[in-house]
Amino acid sequence: MLKLLNRWREEAQKKGYGIERIAVAFEAGRDGFWLARWLRARGIEAHVIHASSVAVSREHRRAKTDRLDTELLKRSFLGWLRGERDHCKMVAIPTIKDEDAKRPNRERESLIGEQSTDRQPNESGVDPARHPRLQSQAEESFRTP
Repeated sequence: MLKLLNRWREEAQKKGYGIERIAVAFEAGRDGFWLARWLRARGIEAHVIHASSVAVSREHRRAKTDRLDTELLKRSFLGWLRGERDHCKMVAIPTIKDEDAKRPNRERESLIGEQSTDRQPNESGVDPARHPRLQSQAEESFRTP
């Protein structure tokens, strides 16, 4: 990625454009902060956009594609860079220490998620043991003729 960004910078400079800075942005994700820290350490201005802060038209149902999402993020980011802060909100990029502090909680969430998918709840979501009618139906379904 760094090679690509530097290549674009060189191409722009060859065409006579003065490049003062390179700014990139991407949508926040659980594991995306390492990339922002990596880019910043190499002199690239990296921003992480809060996913729910980008305004999406609800009038028309639209297909969700990466191309459309990229265009929307690009327009929002360019507006934000122009100083129009209502286009989107940026997420504070945590330090490695801050991110490591969140790791035990995330691992717990993952384990709870795995545990809940292992169980097969009944379709109604009601415990048959608490309702006599449902309990008798459940018992009848287990009887052999």
